[in-house]
Amino acid sequence: MARMQLNGALSSLAIISALVLPACQAEGVYQALTSPPSAESEGDTTGLTGVSEGESASVTITAVTSDTGSDGSSATLDTDGLSDTDGTDGGDTDDTEGSDAGPPEILSVSLAPQPIVSNGPITVEVHATASDGVQLTLDTGATIDLDETAPGTFAGAFPVLTGLDNGSHSATVTPVRDDIDGESADAAYTVALPEPGTEFYFETGDLLLGKGWVDAVGLLSTGELIELGTRLDEQDIHRCYLRRRNPEGGWGPQDVIDIMPGQECKGVDLVVRENGTIHALVSWKVNADEWSWWLSDIPQWGINPLTMASGAAGEEATALAYRDGVLAICGAVPSGFGDLDSFVRVLGLDDGPLWRTFDHWQPGDDPLLKHTFDERPRGCVLAGDEHLMLAGDVYGYHEPEDPSTRRFVLPFAMAIDGEPKYDIASVGFASQSFATAIDANDAGQIFVSGYICGDPCADVVEGQLVIHELGGGEVWNSSLGMFSYPFLAPQALRWSSAGYVLVGHGGLVGDDDTFTVRAFAPTNDEPLWSYTRKDLFATHWATAIGVGPYGEVCAAGFGANSYPAVACFGG
Repeated sequence: MARMQLNGALSSLAIISALVLPACQAEGVYQALTSPPSAESEGDTTGLTGVSEGESASVTITAVTSDTGSDGSSATLDTDGLSDTDGTDGGDTDDTEGSDAGPPEILSVSLAPQPIVSNGPITVEVHATASDGVQLTLDTGATIDLDETAPGTFAGAFPVLTGLDNGSHSATVTPVRDDIDGESADAAYTVALPEPGTEFYFETGDLLLGKGWVDAVGLLSTGELIELGTRLDEQDIHRCYLRRRNPEGGWGPQDVIDIMPGQECKGVDLVVRENGTIHALVSWKVNADEWSWWLSDIPQWGINPLTMASGAAGEEATALAYRDGVLAICGAVPSGFGDLDSFVRVLGLDDGPLWRTFDHWQPGDDPLLKHTFDERPRGCVLAGDEHLMLAGDVYGYHEPEDPSTRRFVLPFAMAIDGEPKYDIASVGFASQSFATAIDANDAGQIFVSGYICGDPCADVVEGQLVIHELGGGEVWNSSLGMFSYPFLAPQALRWSSAGYVLVGHGGLVGDDDTFTVRAFAPTNDEPLWSYTRKDLFATHWATAIGVGPYGEVCAAGFGANSYPAVACFGG
């Protein structure tokens, strides 16, 4: 997000902070941490009468289904996790070849945990005879080919990503051999996650680090949260930090790392890779007048940050993107002609690092317009087949009368040698439009958050959620409501593997002080669910969202009028 907005917000709230924070902190309003609520199972959650959660039970089931119905054959369902994998407890599991083997047959099916009460995988183990494969079909229609882990034993897993799927479900397993499908068997399972938006913990206030805000968050596969933030020291100089929290939100002094200690520094963006490596992108002051950027590499927590890449004086990095081992730094750089151009620096490509700059001017445009606009990306995302999508603002004479700011999306096909074209948004009845964040899903949809406003952009602004195609064109646009100030408008956006896009911001007009995250299905104007946090005499708003590998959701930003704020909640 724009740091100018945050710095202005800190100044405007200083008086409120001085008046109300001591009382709030004395009462400990913001420091209470609660564990994620347990989902109580009601009735027979295992699908077996008289068996409680955690008990071991094996029964013979006759509800073996096929296209022609039940034939009375049986299968064993183990509700206490995975069966033994040595192939000795599921009946005759000889992998007999030839015509005498008989039809493929399911002997037992095991799903665990039962019920599942937090985001994560459900493991599957199937014992079958005369089979060289087993296919699992979920009630969503998704299919998974299980792996043979021992003769006659097949295993796999499928993810549970959201409490929107709470309830009873059924998985169907089908044994196969060559072109022969055996009779299928159904196994029930229950999803009992906390309802989306249920708060697990929220923390803000004067807790060791002092005043500041959170710039970005990421989740490790362990459930630990990593936050990159900016704090103000005793002389009100900006400093950068990383903080680690356990899955319940707890942390101590050993969980805080200073980034570039001794340097004036502001957090920019964060990537947490699948293997636990952390990349923190920060902006730092290289001399009295200029800033630059620095990208760190932290292979694991506790190792001092290493330099991965850095910029020249005057380069302004604004976002970091990651996909399949490729990192992209995006931002703005002086062109040498008095304006700013967008830049990208891409690491991890097979052909080596890539550096490009992009001017708003395109071949064929009026030559007098070359280097007459300031382009500043606010976010970028790696999407599709080597596409890098940038979203941001371009300032200049879009109309002859007065200069103004317009939102842009810039699609850059890295494998193609050519000049990408800026897609400039129309503003309708407004005077200006701004982009704040961008993300993508595997279907090639590009999501952009932002807002539109008048000129000057100081009064009420309208939040927006926009969808672009991979080539850059806008295909859908929705209002996210009215906000009293630009810094309260949508500043954070993240796609979730649960199938929705998350947008973070402050409260709407009349409810300005509320930390808010909303989840939207693509092309749906109404949110699927929302998380809000509001406290008396305190202003909070979200500036960052993190999504874990199983759809876990945390958000962070600015809280208690002047302090970093972090929240985790059901997704």
